[in-house]
Amino acid sequence: MAYSFCLNQSFKLTLLSGG
Repeated sequence: MAYSFCLNQSFKLTLLSGG
């Protein structure tokens, strides 16, 4: 689950940075 959480956070950060 921690892996999935990290992926989700990474995805959100990518969206927020406009990438």
